[in-house]
Amino acid sequence: MKVVFALFAGVALLGSAAAKAEDTAVCTRTQAVQNDITEQLGKACAAVTAADLLTLTRVAIDNAHVTELKVGDFAGLANLEILNIRSNDYTTLPEGLFKGLTKLKTLVIIATKLRYLPDDFLADTPNLEQCYCFRNQVRSISESVLQRLEANTTLNGLELDNALQPAEKARIQRYVDAHPQVDFLLH
Repeated sequence: MKVVFALFAGVALLGSAAAKAEDTAVCTRTQAVQNDITEQLGKACAAVTAADLLTLTRVAIDNAHVTELKVGDFAGLANLEILNIRSNDYTTLPEGLFKGLTKLKTLVIIATKLRYLPDDFLADTPNLEQCYCFRNQVRSISESVLQRLEANTTLNGLELDNALQPAEKARIQRYVDAHPQVDFLLH
C-alpha cells in the first residue's frame, strides 16, 4: 500500500512539474510571442523561468505577420495587464488563449482578419477594463460572449466593429446603456 501511494504521489509531482514546465516553455510559443518575451527579459527562450514570466506586464506582437496564435502562448503571464495582438493576419483565436490572464486590463485586437471571437472570450479576464476589437471581420458575437459582457463590471472602454449584425449591436447598446461608465464606440 505504501509503495502504491508513493508511486501515485510521485506521478502527481511529475504531472505538476510538467504543467509548470509547460507554463514556462517559451521556446514552443508562437515565434512573435517568443521574440517579445525574450527581448523584454534579455534572455534566450530556454533560460526564461516562471519567475521571469511573472515580471512581465505587457506583451505586444503588433505588425508581426502572425497567422496563428496557439493555446499556451500567454501561459505563465499571470501579471500581464496589456496584451496587444493587433495588425496581424490570424483569422481565429483558439479557446483557452487568454486562460490565466486574470490581471489583464487592456486587450487590443485591431486590424486583423479575425472572423469571430472564441466562445470563451472574456471568461478568463475578470479585470478587463479596455477592449479594443475593431477593423476585423467579426460580424457576430456568440451568446456566451454576450452573456459574459453583460455580467462584466470592470469594463470602462469598449470599441467594436460597426459591421456587427444589428441584433448584436442592439444588445451591446443595451449593455452600454445599463453601464454608463463604459465608453463605447463602433468603428
